[in-house]
Amino acid sequence: CETKDYVHRAGRSARAGRAGHALLFLLPSERRYVEVLRLRGLEDVSPLSLSATLTKAAELCPGVAQEGSAKAAGNTFSDGSGEAFTTAVQTRLEQTILDDDARYKTDMDKKFRGMDQKQRRKLQRKEKPVGPLLEGARKAFSAFVRAYP
Repeated sequence: CETKDYVHRAGRSARAGRAGHALLFLLPSERRYVEVLRLRGLEDVSPLSLSATLTKAAELCPGVAQEGSAKAAGNTFSDGSGEAFTTAVQTRLEQTILDDDARYKTDMDKKFRGMDQKQRRKLQRKEKPVGPLLEGARKAFSAFVRAYP
């Protein structure tokens, strides 16, 4: 990925001449890319600690962190409240996607109710088989897998 591509995409977080912010997630082996960005003119680039950021998020949302702690009970690899917070957020996102998919399928069933078989099949071919959030999640996962050979 060229630096200009990154800057262009990050710049899309700002609109109408206003400032914007972007996060770039890097593997430890990719940390030198921050220096490349600085050399290319991005002066306000600073690395964040993921662990420290998640711990701070857990402090700001203690109920979410407690929810995650309950789900991660017995996990001897847990690093504390930051990981508990992440567990709860991931669980909530997954449930939201599943709920959206179920709603989508219910709506499609209602839409096609009362139609004869032939008409129903014809219209169903035009509709997506899963809800929009699940479709987006699958595309995002596929893009992630392709990005790391």
